[in-house]
Amino acid sequence: MKGFFYSVFVFSLLSCGYTYAQEKENSHRLSLKNYMKVTHADQETGRRLSLSFIAPAFTLSNKKGHFHELEFSKIHYSNRIEVFGYQPGSNNGVRRKYTKTYDFGLNYSYNRLVASHNRLNFFLGTGVGLSYKLVNETLSDDPDYLLKDETRKVNLNLIPRMQWNITDRWYLDVNIPVQAYGLDYSQRGNSNSKNLEFQNQVFPNKYTVNVGVGLRF
Repeated sequence: MKGFFYSVFVFSLLSCGYTYAQEKENSHRLSLKNYMKVTHADQETGRRLSLSFIAPAFTLSNKKGHFHELEFSKIHYSNRIEVFGYQPGSNNGVRRKYTKTYDFGLNYSYNRLVASHNRLNFFLGTGVGLSYKLVNETLSDDPDYLLKDETRKVNLNLIPRMQWNITDRWYLDVNIPVQAYGLDYSQRGNSNSKNLEFQNQVFPNKYTVNVGVGLRF
């Protein structure tokens, strides 16, 4: 399964390079931006909204206005320690549970300029998103205990986008990636038993509203 996700990632990079090579315009412009993200998703337990304030992105545009974008949608690490009361046989009579969480996400998109009016530009893009999350739990008094929860996701997105040029260098970017297809693979368990789950979804009710400020160079 890891090979599949790596293949999708490599394919995205190759597609990016191929499109870049095919563009006839020689002048390109780099910009940096940061997004505030609001994500909506329907789940079995109900609707879920999540909010993120830091999602840096890099874009490379040509004279025609079309551009590539690479966004780091999630970069998260945490190490949590929970202390329990007296447990017979544990060190100092105290049991501790250690939980380490790694959560990363990356989005690539190619966006074509479809209309322009004064300082407003409108784009339609397509993209792929990759994410990986790993949660490890261990216990202080049981060196053989390891609970591992691992999730990999691939999303194919359609992205309507609007940009407003505040100045020649500064601009506001508002886009709404709509998930057209999603593939989730999860694995949970320990060395003795594991539960595997695959999930495919076509046009699930999941979308993100991105509001970003960018700076061109």
